[in-house]
Parts: sequence; structure tokens; C-alpha cells
Amino acid sequence: MSSNRGEVPADTATVRWERLGETLGAMVRGETPVGAASRSVREQSERLGSPEVLRDLQRWIAMLDSWIPTDVTPVSFCEDQILQQARELLAGTWPPVTR
Repeated sequence: MSSNRGEVPADTATVRWERLGETLGAMVRGETPVGAASRSVREQSERLGSPEVLRDLQRWIAMLDSWIPTDVTPVSFCEDQILQQARELLAGTWPPVTR
């Protein structure tokens, strides 16, 4: 199977990590709303087998997903924590796990 540009595709995990990095980057840059990006991040993380390095990010996403207006924690706090986790992940080596 080849990509549209005739390039040989990388292995599946590499492609998934690249997509996750692109999604996190778009979210951090404000190009994609946190809520929309976090749904995609959750799905991508699950496809990667929910690696330990993404657990804190996944926890904040789960909190955002289950947030209701009567929660004591403001939704903006959850979003800020997701953005902080994304920044920290992107600041390190990519992908953030060794194979």
C-alpha cells in the first residue's frame, strides 16, 4: 500500500504517533478547540494501546468528557490541564516512548 505521494508508508505505530503529534500541536496552537482535539487524542491513544506516557493526558480528557455544568472544577481548568500535558509531551522527544 502506498500513500498519495508514492512514498512507502511508515509502520502503523509511527504513523499513529505522527498523527497524535499533529493533533496535539494543532490544539496547543489554538487551531483546533480543546474539546474536539481531545476526542481525537483519546481515540489515537487507544489505537496506540493507551501507553503509560499518555495516562495523565487521558485522565484529564476523561474528566473533560464527563464534565457537567454543576461540577466544582471549571471546564476551563480541565482544558488548561490538557493543554499543559500536550505542551509537555511535545517539548520532549517524539514519540515520547521507546520501542
